Amino acid sequence: MELNIKRFASAGGDELYPDYSYDYTPNGYIRTATVTIVCEYDISSVFLVQGGDEVNDTENWIITEDFRGRPCAKRYFHEPVDATYNIYCENNETPFSVNVYVANDFQPESEQYPVILNHDVKISDSNTKLKKVAEVVENYFNELYPVGSVYKTSSNLIPFNKGTWSLISSSPDRQCIGSQVIYDGTSGSGNVSKTSIYGAYGYTLINGVFANISIPTGFHREYKLSFQGTTGSGNQIVLYVNNIATSEVQTYSANTFRVIGSSNYFKESDITLETTKGYSQKGTNLHYLVKGTSSSWDFRNATITGFIVSDTTYYYWKRTA
Repeated sequence: MELNIKRFASAGGDELYPDYSYDYTPNGYIRTATVTIVCEYDISSVFLVQGGDEVNDTENWIITEDFRGRPCAKRYFHEPVDATYNIYCENNETPFSVNVYVANDFQPESEQYPVILNHDVKISDSNTKLKKVAEVVENYFNELYPVGSVYKTSSNLIPFNKGTWSLISSSPDRQCIGSQVIYDGTSGSGNVSKTSIYGAYGYTLINGVFANISIPTGFHREYKLSFQGTTGSGNQIVLYVNNIATSEVQTYSANTFRVIGSSNYFKESDITLETTKGYSQKGTNLHYLVKGTSSSWDFRNATITGFIVSDTTYYYWKRTA
């Protein structure tokens, strides 16, 4: 992959910091190429340039921040591409123009191996190229996928009819986009029934972590609620966003000793909206509960973390024999 900066929106040559990374197949081909374009200015939109015209391509890019807090646009490519993109920034009418070139490093045909060949692929006698590829896989299967190899696929079927494969996990792809402390915390003693701290209409208590971030096609938003807690004896502390609960925290210790409680991943559709604290309309509320043997307790840093998650579930198979 190459990222060639054609021109800049203003004087100087340090406004853009292109970067990229590869995810490879077991036999060395590119599976996914990730393009990240870091900018010194807030990015508002990304346009694909085609024949001198611009096509809005913003929905296919994730506009977020890098680990240093700088604005950036990120996209995952699953096939070769050679295209020019115009990056528009806030309060700047002239775009940055970036050429994105992603291509596989092809080997001679006699040495090429396929990336995926499922056992249910039908090979016609007239399709000599597919037959040649199948013969290569047959002859070099143990070199391509030795015992211990891990294979990722969107199918829940055993990927090959050679060797022994065991399913080790299945999950969608997740990328953390950031987190926000929504409540500093409190302390007390004794048990406390499920108590609302504060809330907001709809899902606005939590979905602000996705502000100015576009969700690409084929992905959706998910969240986690977490906190740090301590209990002096047999208490257990649980936090909630409406009906979504964290794990219980119980430490039998002073407040210099803390552990983390966390919910499972959840979507907005998993939340049962309830009356917003202090108002009549439906929304989301942050609650806490203290139960068990009455004693002193303390919790801090109630935090919402956001994730961009693929709609597709991926299956990870390991060759065991």
